Formats: sequence, structure tokens, C-alpha cells
Amino acid sequence: LAGAKNQHAAAAAPARHASAAEPTDLKDQGIMRDIDLWAASRARAHTVLDRCSSSSVCLRLRSGAVLAALEHALALVDADDAPSSWLLLAQAHLAMGSVSAVRSACVAAAARGADIAQFSSELNTYLETWIDHPARLGFLFPEGAHREGRGERHSRLAARGLRHDGCYAATPAVSIAWSIFLDRGATGVPRGVVLYFHGNGENADFLQPLAHQFHQMALALMVVEFRGYGNSSRATPLLSTLCTDAEPLVLSDALDEALRQASLPKATPVICFGRSLGGHVAVHIAAIGGSLFANRVRPCALVLDSATASVRNWTRVAPPGSKAQGPPIPGGVSMVGLLENMQKLSGMTVPLLVLHGSADAIVPPFQAKLLYDASAAPEDSKHLLLFPGCGHNDLAHHPKYWPSVARFVEGTLAPLTQGR
Repeated sequence: LAGAKNQHAAAAAPARHASAAEPTDLKDQGIMRDIDLWAASRARAHTVLDRCSSSSVCLRLRSGAVLAALEHALALVDADDAPSSWLLLAQAHLAMGSVSAVRSACVAAAARGADIAQFSSELNTYLETWIDHPARLGFLFPEGAHREGRGERHSRLAARGLRHDGCYAATPAVSIAWSIFLDRGATGVPRGVVLYFHGNGENADFLQPLAHQFHQMALALMVVEFRGYGNSSRATPLLSTLCTDAEPLVLSDALDEALRQASLPKATPVICFGRSLGGHVAVHIAAIGGSLFANRVRPCALVLDSATASVRNWTRVAPPGSKAQGPPIPGGVSMVGLLENMQKLSGMTVPLLVLHGSADAIVPPFQAKLLYDASAAPEDSKHLLLFPGCGHNDLAHHPKYWPSVARFVEGTLAPLTQGR
């Protein structure tokens, strides 16, 4: 799906997910920390939305308006703190693909007297037998994914203040690495930062040569790893944690701290950029950061390179021998927001650039059209570019690729940076 051959790894069965009916174990995994992360978002949603009810959340979940459903569920919890409201919030988080937040909401509901045994059991079954099935993980995160250490060139860049590396805590046991590449030359202070989420065969060191292209646009490049990649914790990459691991960037001060370490202003405009598998994370972060309940980062644009719109009923990414629809989704939710971007984009007006190769044999070009059509951005601020003859991994070599990105960046940032 993201640049590797379809190799179904014969991996051992994944470790069992802790049940939300076991609050002690869940607290050890940082559940209470997750509840705190979303606290400011709940309060903000409550102040902005006047009328919220359980029916308003359910209606939006049924219609696929997952961002609106999450906003209303957050406001409802902050308003009444009822166990039923926390269970609705768990369903809304599941529709968004925020699995860690689902567990947090379940623990909060149980603490208020709700019976979550069935929901927890269904959640664990769904994650183990479908979302994190070993064959699926072997396809999405192939063996031999880039783990190269930082070499001599990294040392030279770091010594000159052109590369800054750090990490943030995704969970108490897992840290996610990031690298910021700067150009202290003629362009001066960057007018924006590209928050880049890479494909499944890449890492920050692999993408270092791309930094020059963004520097030509007066942008800094910040590459965020997956767990198990690059200099992140050597934890097993999971589809269930793909989006959750990036959420501290917008729900805590993780991104602010990274910018501070690189001596970049806190108010630096952010462009979310996702390539291939990383496109799912870019959409997720732009959705959370761009909606009314985000309390820190507000991405000003979204770029998707060779990304997927939806894998529902796409048998290529289904575990071998499984039914296309998978086991029942917990809580009656119609869709889990993992590898699913259309419903998120339908609630987002952020400017969008979709780049795709017409000969992409891994993610078919029709997926790019689905992304474009799903976006709620105004017609004059969303763009779809198909590059003739390009496949999945050679798109950036097309002579019109980087000029197209530069034009989009200019049109997006120029109104924001006038007078700076």
C-alpha cells in the first residue's frame, strides 16, 4: 500500500490488547494521560457548541460526519460527564481512528458506572483479528523498514545547526522521533514548516535530500517517524496506533517544543504533508488540528502524495482468507477511521493538494479522485494533479512535481505571511 511489495509476513500473532475492563492495566499504558490530553478539547468544544445531545452525536455518526460527531461528543461529555456520554465519545473516537482515545473514554465510562465489558471484548476482537492482523501488518509495515542510524552527514548538519532531532512520548513506553531540517542561508527565517509523514519504506535519514526542495520555498522540513522506524522506540508498528501516535503533536505541546528546539517561532504556519501510508496520518492530524476543538496547532494546508482515500471492501489490503467486511465493529459504529480518509476530509475546509501518478499500480489513481471529491475545501483551494506515466515511488522525479508544490505553497502562505 505504501511503496513495498505485497509481502504477507508470517509473523507471530500480535500481543493481546488490554481490555478496557481492566483499568489498572490501562492506567499503566497511559490511559489517564490520554484523558488529560483531550480535556482542553472537550472544554473548548463545549464553549463553542450551544446544543449537543446523544441524538446529535448518533445522527452524525450514522451520516459519516465523523468530525462533527467527535466535536459534539466532546462537548456533551464536558457538559454532563455522564457514563452514556463517555460511551458515545468512545464511539466517535473509534470512527476517527483514535484507538487510544477509545480506551480512555471506556475507562472514564466504567469509572462512572457503565458496563463496558461487551464493548471492550468486541474492540479487542476487532483489533486483533482485523485491524492488526499479522498479514495486514506485514503488508503495511514490511520487514527491513528503514532503521539506519544517523551517519556522518547528520553530524555535520547538526553541528551547523541545520538539523535538530528529538522525540515526544506517544505513550509512556513509546517515543516517536522527529527531525527538523533548516536552511540558514539566503532564505532567512522559514515562513512555514512542512510536517511530513513518510511512506512505509522511508525514514528521516532517507528523506534528508528532500529538505533542499522545501528550503527553496523558504520552508523548514519536519519529518515525523512511525513507531519502530528510524530513531523512534523499537516497538512493533501497528495499524491501530498509526494515527494515535501522532496526536500529541496537536493535543499537547510536542510540536511547539520541537519548533522551540529548532529556534522557530511558535506561530510558524504548518503544512501537513503525507506520502503514501503517511497520508493517513497527515489527514488525521490536519482534521484534529484544523477543527474547532484543536487547542494548539492549526494546519494551514494539506498535501497528499500517492495517498489512499478508502480501503473499504478493497480486498488487496484484507488479510488472506478473511471476509472483506471483517468482524462486527464495536458499538455499532459503521466505520473505523483507519485507512479511511473520505469522511474526515468531508468535514475539512483546509486547502488541499492531491498528487498522484497515473500509472500507480499500488494505490490506483481513482483513489486520488476520491480524496479530491471528498474534501470540503472551496473549489479554488483544492487541486488534483495526475502525473502521466508516474508510478507510486517516482512521482517526485517528474519535472512538474516540485513546481506544482511550490505554487500551491505560495498561494496558501502568501496571505498568511504578508508583512512578516
